[in-house]
Amino acid sequence: MQKKEKKGILGDHKRQGKKFIPPFLQVGEIKETSWAHKGIPEVVWIAILQDHLGFGRSVEYSIALTRAATDAFGMRWYGKVSSYVNIDEDQASKIRETLEEKAVLVDLQESLEPLLAMYPACPLKFLRTSQDRDTKTEEQLKVLKRIVYQLYDRDSRNSMLTQATALHLGGVAGFIQVNEGSGFEKLPEIEKYPNTETSLMVASLVRSTTNMLFNLPDEEHSDRWANYFWDRGFEISPCSFIGSNRDE
Repeated sequence: MQKKEKKGILGDHKRQGKKFIPPFLQVGEIKETSWAHKGIPEVVWIAILQDHLGFGRSVEYSIALTRAATDAFGMRWYGKVSSYVNIDEDQASKIRETLEEKAVLVDLQESLEPLLAMYPACPLKFLRTSQDRDTKTEEQLKVLKRIVYQLYDRDSRNSMLTQATALHLGGVAGFIQVNEGSGFEKLPEIEKYPNTETSLMVASLVRSTTNMLFNLPDEEHSDRWANYFWDRGFEISPCSFIGSNRDE
């Protein structure tokens, strides 16, 4: 009798270069999101939290914001900035109150200040209060440019941790349903990226799933925020704002 060959962790995954394609994405063609134009503006807030608070605390604080937003505004993919576009003042006030009760509002405000100060029309602007300083500094611009530069390499460790957090927030809000055996249960392994086989598999799943989520056909996934992000980037830093090619 011929012995059945045992499959490894990536046994069902198809390899394309350095990427592993999960089984449910091996049939049909998946549209590739323009990471530079659309992806970076949507998840930059998570990367900023991660830079300011460290990975562990940034996940904790982004979960707190997601839960507060879900309670006030309903189920959305709160990993992306544009999910907050249509929040009204009553909902915003409720979110701030919840975050204040959890003792995370001030830290969120301080962490996100480079983004909120430089981008007054950012959908997350509701986190600021009338008492917040409305100042823009050269240091804030440097922080923002550095983080955008890091995100530009989508497969870098910082970018992958950011994307994984964004995906996790979809599960926290109930927007993404996690089924046993889907691979999402291994999401915490992303902390070991890119040093283990499992983390490479998880990274592939993260990238493929975020691609699909960015391309969902609804008005919240329009390019309005992305266009504003890059246009504003040129205003505040002419000719030197990193990663502004919309065609990549």
